[in-house]
Formats: sequence, C-alpha cells, structure tokens
Amino acid sequence: MTDAKPKYVGRSMLRKEDEPLLKGQGRFAADVNFPNQLHMRVVRSSFAHGRLLAVDLAPALAIPGVHAVITAVEIGAVNGNSRLVWRTFTAFGNMTTLIANSWPSVY
Repeated sequence: MTDAKPKYVGRSMLRKEDEPLLKGQGRFAADVNFPNQLHMRVVRSSFAHGRLLAVDLAPALAIPGVHAVITAVEIGAVNGNSRLVWRTFTAFGNMTTLIANSWPSVY
C-alpha cells in the first residue's frame, strides 16, 4: 500500500469561472435572450401525496403572452412515460404542468 496523497482531495483549487462571477462580470443562462424567445415555468405539486383529477388550462391560456400550457395529457404520456405527473402524486414538488410564456418567470 502506498502513502501517496490524492492529487485534488483536501486541496484548494483555482477555478476559472470564479473571478468573473465574483466581480459581477459573469454570464448566466438567464442572461441570454433571443428574439421571440419563450420562457418556461414549471408548476409543481404543493402536496406530498394525492390524486390529480383534472387541470383547467383555460385560465392560464387566457393570460396575454402565454403560448402553451402542457400537462401529461397534451404530450400523450398519461401512462407514466413522462416526468410530468398525471393522476397520482408521490412526492412534494412533483412536476404537474409546464407553461410557455413570453416573459421570464421570476419567482
């Protein structure tokens, strides 16, 4: 058995991305904007366990700038082939709906 110390474990590392971020000069994915870009909002379950009986998409679609509201039904994945929950919640924060809109979602 050798007494060689790991090359990186327990040692300070100089990271290239730190300096620009600490100086306020870094770019984040949220800083990138394109013409006609849509933003996505994920709606998550506020309950740990339960059943989803129906989703009324009309109120969200009536908001100016909302282009799409997507549930497991809209993508044809009600049989469990999606990360979107349909029918049964098994954990707090399960994704239920995706909303595509014209403005950045800030929350």
